[in-house]
Amino acid sequence: MSKKRPDIKIFPLDDCDKIIGIPFDHKGDVRMISFLLTLKRLLTALVRSMKEPVFRSLLTTLAFILLSGTLFYRGVEGWTYLDAFYYAFSSLIPTSGNTGLVPQEDLSKWFTMIYLFVGMGVMAMVLIKVGLAVADFEKHEGNQTQRRKTL
Repeated sequence: MSKKRPDIKIFPLDDCDKIIGIPFDHKGDVRMISFLLTLKRLLTALVRSMKEPVFRSLLTTLAFILLSGTLFYRGVEGWTYLDAFYYAFSSLIPTSGNTGLVPQEDLSKWFTMIYLFVGMGVMAMVLIKVGLAVADFEKHEGNQTQRRKTL
């Protein structure tokens, strides 16, 4: 026959802030750890990618494309350097939305069409190379974990 303990109460984790008086968000802590681990993977993949000449040349080409777009929009449209760079960068990202900036001059519209045709190809290649580097890092990390388990 088991004895009951009337003194012990079990509270769910969601009620911890009511019990202790301090807000407790265990979901936020998990998200932050997940973010930091993802950031570590990304930075490690970027460092490894920088060792490849093809990646360095793509990154250099992308930097020149962004510089040309920034200087062009600054000169022709009269935007600030920040606005010009923001438009030049965000327009090359495939999923970017409305930037709120629209080229007004005819020359700017022609430049934008050519700029996007060339720039989006280079940006896509850079994103693909980074994605492949992250996948390689995770594969390498998984192999190390597997080796530790067998030891």
